[in-house]
Amino acid sequence: MLLIISIGNSLRGDDGAGRVLADRIERWCAARGQSCRRIRTHQLTPDLAADIAVGDVTGVVFADARVGEEAGFTPVVQVRSLGGAEYANPVAHHLTPETLLAYARLLRHARPIVAWQVTVPGFDFGFGKRISVRTEQALQNVDAVLDASLAPGLMSSAQPI
Repeated sequence: MLLIISIGNSLRGDDGAGRVLADRIERWCAARGQSCRRIRTHQLTPDLAADIAVGDVTGVVFADARVGEEAGFTPVVQVRSLGGAEYANPVAHHLTPETLLAYARLLRHARPIVAWQVTVPGFDFGFGKRISVRTEQALQNVDAVLDASLAPGLMSSAQPI
């Protein structure tokens, strides 16, 4: 089963795009017969490692907004394959997906899992529920991006953490 962790605040404009992105990833999975489960969060917290470490989770996707590109670049959804951090700082105030994966690896006793960070560019992080036009444009080709980058990893023995 694929675990989708959507990160963002839907009351802060494009910061909520991570949640919209996760909706689209969930639909993409359903259309391809891939079982998935989703967790929504404002930020990554250590307790999420236990959700990642559950025995039926074979992969995890972190869906989030990132600060948009400079003018002149076409906004696109990006997918990055993740490995786990070798060392997880127990007193860090900001968790990265790699740190959570390191925690999960400890809880799973090194059973393999594949992981990706899927991000959409955000341009307006002010108060409000509306997602900017440029961010919405970037979300238009999510299926094609996932078909090209996520599908092969789900179907093969991609690099486990």
